[in-house]
Amino acid sequence: MYHSIIVGYGLAGLCYAFQLKKRNRPFLIIDHPSINGASQISSGLCNPFNFKRLTLAWRAPEFFLFAKEFFQSYEKQISGSLFKQMPIYKRLTSAGEINQWSVKYNQPFFKSFFDAQIHKSFSPIGPHGHYGVIHNTFQIDLQWLFKSFLQTIDSSYYVKETFNSNELKMDHSQVKYKRWTSQHIVFCQGYGLKSNPLTRYLPLIGNKGERLVIRSDAIPTDKILKSKCYVIPRFKKHQFWVGATFDRHSKSVQTTSKSKQQLIDDLKQIFSVDYQIISHQSQIRPTVIDRRPLLGKIPNHKRAFVFNGLGIRGIMMAPLLSKWLYHYIEKGVKLPEEVSIDRFNQFH
Repeated sequence: MYHSIIVGYGLAGLCYAFQLKKRNRPFLIIDHPSINGASQISSGLCNPFNFKRLTLAWRAPEFFLFAKEFFQSYEKQISGSLFKQMPIYKRLTSAGEINQWSVKYNQPFFKSFFDAQIHKSFSPIGPHGHYGVIHNTFQIDLQWLFKSFLQTIDSSYYVKETFNSNELKMDHSQVKYKRWTSQHIVFCQGYGLKSNPLTRYLPLIGNKGERLVIRSDAIPTDKILKSKCYVIPRFKKHQFWVGATFDRHSKSVQTTSKSKQQLIDDLKQIFSVDYQIISHQSQIRPTVIDRRPLLGKIPNHKRAFVFNGLGIRGIMMAPLLSKWLYHYIEKGVKLPEEVSIDRFNQFH
């Protein structure tokens, strides 16, 4: 019997599986690679700041420092590079933004990231302007993260198939799915949670994002640009992640020519360089009505749990949230009210 059946292999599913592996608890991941979640096309960037208002994300110091240690520690356990730090150049477009940057620099936590100097250009090829620079943020090679973790576990711990809720049976003593039995089941399905009859009551909104991957020999590979969009070096030589768009209305994962053109137009306002578009992809970010994650036990189902709703902060939040969830399931440690799905019991 497994400790947990984990449905979904995005950042939530991987990090929870990591908690079980660390404690020698057997688990089964059920996931179909063709059903790509938002994690698989994410930039892999971990940034604790909200640039729109130049504020910290919710509980950012706690989540950021835990995630950094988590991924650095994991990298030491595998072969190959997974983790890298590089500065973010945030374009400041008004005197008010420049002044706000200088004010924030003197605040605790901000000071360990913010460069005191306002820079006049991103690179010799431009664009020129005013830039605040953030140091010590980091990026994860997500493709290698997902691939390498599967190489560290027994092949019987991962099944490539689409989860069918009609095959799930639960009682007070165990979970049974097809031929497998488990003590618990944890749903880490991203926006796919909306199609799960046990969890569709949860107010998962979803936010569609599209991004490009481009190749260019002219764009610097040692820094990140945040202007009209992000331009983020990938772990593959001279490739860059460009994006992403935000669409709160569409729930289709099909790419659109409109969003593609928007990203191309954004790039034109940033660089005048030649580049090649390698791919254009789209996915639905699992966002929640109150912008907080979803953790906890599904009402009326003693052995069924949810780990979801990470939005754009998956890299930063998933490691610590997975630890909270493990201690909640195993030891009954209470979850913070802000993330517990109990806050939505009135919708059940």
